[in-house]
Amino acid sequence: MLFFFGGGMCTLNQEELANIFYENLNQISQSLISTFSLKFEREVDHLSLPLLRWLDFRLRYVDPWPRKVVLSDKFPVSGLSDEALSGLNRLIRIFEAGGDVNPYQGQGLVNFNDTSGRRKINRTDGLWADWGVSHFHLSDGDVVVGDYFVKRGDHLLCIVEEDRVLFIDARSHLRGVEYADLDIMEIVSDNWPERMVQLKGVLPGKAWEGSEIYQMRRSGVSAPLILGGKVYVMASSGITSAATADVVTMAVNRCRIYVNRLAEWVVSPDGDFVRTCRGLSVDNPAFCLAITPGGFSVYEENSRAAFALGDVGLKLKWIDDLINTILPSWALNAYFEAVGG
Repeated sequence: MLFFFGGGMCTLNQEELANIFYENLNQISQSLISTFSLKFEREVDHLSLPLLRWLDFRLRYVDPWPRKVVLSDKFPVSGLSDEALSGLNRLIRIFEAGGDVNPYQGQGLVNFNDTSGRRKINRTDGLWADWGVSHFHLSDGDVVVGDYFVKRGDHLLCIVEEDRVLFIDARSHLRGVEYADLDIMEIVSDNWPERMVQLKGVLPGKAWEGSEIYQMRRSGVSAPLILGGKVYVMASSGITSAATADVVTMAVNRCRIYVNRLAEWVVSPDGDFVRTCRGLSVDNPAFCLAITPGGFSVYEENSRAAFALGDVGLKLKWIDDLINTILPSWALNAYFEAVGG
């Protein structure tokens, strides 16, 4: 079974092929948006790129592999309800075992945070975008039958990294301005100073209150943090003027660079793609990007040959990053389950 998106081209022009590949990324992203039933209203034209919407979800989604749990000095947290404490211990087990913690992020993971929405405040998770902090519901119940998410509860605040997750604090259900409480970043600074990027030589100036930071997020402004008389920003975090996440915009731009590289590789007369097509007696190949059972692939329409990028990438880091950014294994599996493959 093969699913490909858009047409290829019949002349090996790198620039044109790169544009086709980029359009294919958006078509694939649209299919994945449908697979995961993400809210995508397209209410703002210049923010309605499917790739932007897909990557906001994809980057907030926690890849299911084992992580070491590291506790801040706020733990153990006093005053937690029995349910919250049970939920906390359950999350620790799931993180350490490499299970799926995403049901604990809540329905906003798919039902809100529409990058194309008219209201700025709803375009992304502001806490995650601005400070790189995720939050999970401390629920001791199982996922509701017929639903993916657990019921809402108290919140665990944490930073999810590749091989570890930093538990910052556990708090009663947060609302509004509480997501911009500067004490959250004080805890991060005290426990994991390497997560903070100090802007040396910059005078502190006005120290913004949490309520002011919250309002700036709503308007698409990312304010530096002033803690202990020093100025900081969070690495790989921030809010764009459109109130979307900087890290998502950077990922979109990175994908654009990668498809340019890929197009250059594909059109190379001595490259694997053209040589294989010659061997199949295809002198005028028409390439596009495709989803195949082998994963993210370059597909040649005349010969119906698929080149799985995970196989032809020769462990190139940028190919691995392109695959993992657009179509990680959990998304590929969900896609084929949705289409009955």
